[in-house]
Order: sequence, then structure tokens, then C-alpha cells
Amino acid sequence: MDVCSSFPPREGQNEAQQVAITSRLQPLSAWSELWKPSGALVPPRGFSFAAYQVAPRQLLLVYALHLKSNRGEIHEDMRIREESMQQLVAHMKAMNTAYGKLGTLSWIVGGDFNTAPDEPRFASEKTLASIRADGFRWAWEGIPFNSRITVPGDLRYPAASFDHIFYRGATLVKAWVANTSSQSSDHRAVNAIFRLQ
Repeated sequence: MDVCSSFPPREGQNEAQQVAITSRLQPLSAWSELWKPSGALVPPRGFSFAAYQVAPRQLLLVYALHLKSNRGEIHEDMRIREESMQQLVAHMKAMNTAYGKLGTLSWIVGGDFNTAPDEPRFASEKTLASIRADGFRWAWEGIPFNSRITVPGDLRYPAASFDHIFYRGATLVKAWVANTSSQSSDHRAVNAIFRLQ
């Protein structure tokens, strides 16, 4: 394990949710950060980040994140996720400046986004549009909804595709949902294979 966050629990909760990055590679650097409050918006959790040198003058920058859930008022939840994504894009620009002088950069951003670009109730949300506008591609592009359900439906919520991988400077070979046990998580794991440039 290269980095695991230590985010505090939200108000009124006893347990916190963490994000980690593991690899067989030796990281150049790795850390986690909390999202920063922005006025009345206080995004929960944050992200983990790791930078790897995969070949001479070729780097891979990886983010793992978990954005605000849909357990509040939907428009506020969307604004909080949009704020988190603005902070992530700003961080990526800073990392581009810091690591870009070391070589060619490839990027992977994955995690629980708690939103989907093709779900009608999130049609006005700009969270995923922001990262796509920054040149990132969506690993689920062209894959039918039923083949990318990461949160199976239950009595309270319909099935959802909330877990995503976005990438830049790489070629997607294949992406799929793993049939993981509900005892390990209420979300299914997402797998992807990439070729780096």
C-alpha cells in the first residue's frame, strides 16, 4: 500500500471512509488530502495521490477519491461534488507543473463519484463534465448501463453506476465490473487495463 487516507468521520457518524492506492511500483511520492471548505460548502473526505516513474521520462499520476453521497438535498450534494472536482482539477494542474518537467505524464483518476454522466437526475451536475473538459476520457464510454452497475439496487435505491475511472495520456484496453462480495463493500470493484504512451 502506497497511501491510505485518514479522513475524520463526518458529524454525527462514528466511522470514516478512506481511500487508498496500492501498487507493485515504488512511488516517487504519495499522500492524501482533505477537500477544503468553500464558504458554506464543506466537502467530506478528500483524495489520495501517488506518482510513479514507470520508465525513463515516463510518469504515471494516480488519484483515488470518494465524493459526496446522495444522502442530503440533491442540489446541495451536486454543488459539493462540483466543488471537490474544481479542487481536484486545480491540484492536477499543480502536479502537471511539478512532475511535467520529469517526462511524459499519464493520469488515472478513480473512485466513488456518487454521480453518473448519463443519469437524468444528475443532468444539471457539472462534476464529471469538469474532468472531461480537462481532457480526461471516461472508461465506461460506450459500455451499456447493465454492464457497468457498480451499486446493485435494493429496497431503498435503484441500481447505479457511480464508480468510475477517468484517464489521460493512456489507451484503455478494457474496463469491467468485478463480481465482488457485498460483505466487502456495497459497491463492486472496477477493473481496467491501460497501455501507457
